[in-house]
Amino acid sequence: MVEALTLTRLHEEVRERYAHDEQCVVGIMMARYDLGVTKDIVEQNYQYWHRNTRKYFDVFWAGYGAYLPPSDESLTKTILKFPGNTQRAYFDLDAFIEIKDQFNEYFSSPYEDKLQLILVNYRNGQLHFSESLKIDLEENLDPNYAKIRKIMEFVTNECRSEYEVAPIAKKLKL
Repeated sequence: MVEALTLTRLHEEVRERYAHDEQCVVGIMMARYDLGVTKDIVEQNYQYWHRNTRKYFDVFWAGYGAYLPPSDESLTKTILKFPGNTQRAYFDLDAFIEIKDQFNEYFSSPYEDKLQLILVNYRNGQLHFSESLKIDLEENLDPNYAKIRKIMEFVTNECRSEYEVAPIAKKLKL
């Protein structure tokens, strides 16, 4: 789980993490923290997903940052509430809206204010937004978020051996 406070920072982080000739699938989590469902999912899963995805599958959290001093919390900046948040990961509503608007220019369908995981191909030193898959996680809500956890586990495992979105998308549809 990687913070992606801005689109510029996302591109910088991707260039720093991967070799130019490397190929992989990158996740982008679109999750407005001020929604109850997002708070619950983050509280229950953030640490596990962060440790479980390891080097196989990086998930960049749009509009999220790290190391916010408690005195800087505001109506639009909220430190995430989950055990072990030693990096003071936080959600910035203004940054989220900005990156959401920028993503709307890249994708054919606009963001619909839902909890969403976007899988994007990375190769040749850049993200290929035209080669992506949007997964509506809210469509998979159940009492214990079991379906969402299952999707995250599936994608994490697939990214160990698949380096493109298309084969993962085919398997998800099955």
